[in-house]
Amino acid sequence: MITLSKIGDVEINAVLNETPTLTNEITDKPVESGQNIADHIRNLPITLTVEGVIAGTDAADKLQQLRTYRKEGTVLQYVGRNILGNCVIQELQSNHDSRTRDGFKFTLRLREIPLAQVQTAMIVRPKKPAVASQSAKVGNKGTQQTNEKPRGKSTLMKIGQGAGDYLSKVME
Repeated sequence: MITLSKIGDVEINAVLNETPTLTNEITDKPVESGQNIADHIRNLPITLTVEGVIAGTDAADKLQQLRTYRKEGTVLQYVGRNILGNCVIQELQSNHDSRTRDGFKFTLRLREIPLAQVQTAMIVRPKKPAVASQSAKVGNKGTQQTNEKPRGKSTLMKIGQGAGDYLSKVME
């Protein structure tokens, strides 16, 4: 049995060409010498361009299904010579000419989309706090006196006065 290529639930009668594109984004930073250095590489999503033919009495229904997939952003899997899972139709072109009876030629551009995985974790609240509270309750203690001691003359001032006296005696 011949296995046909398939995108979602739509079987493709003939795939003429599949072109996978694997691209990296490379960041460049200028350095003092005037050169740029690459300091990071990030893989971009894979794209796959598929050119093919869909023909038969159900060709119009298949084209409508492809249009619906594109419009709604349905996450699909493509199986052909190449396999691309978790992809969406980024672009759909259809060509209706006199050489394709009861059908059409098409070009699909599929783009891989990374899917996040949601995880749920149960957090149990402890019944008693792990550390006892050590702060005292704040209350009104009324008017309080400060414990400031009266200040005497500064030692620096005494030394400065002494030095000034000494300098004035030496300069005379």
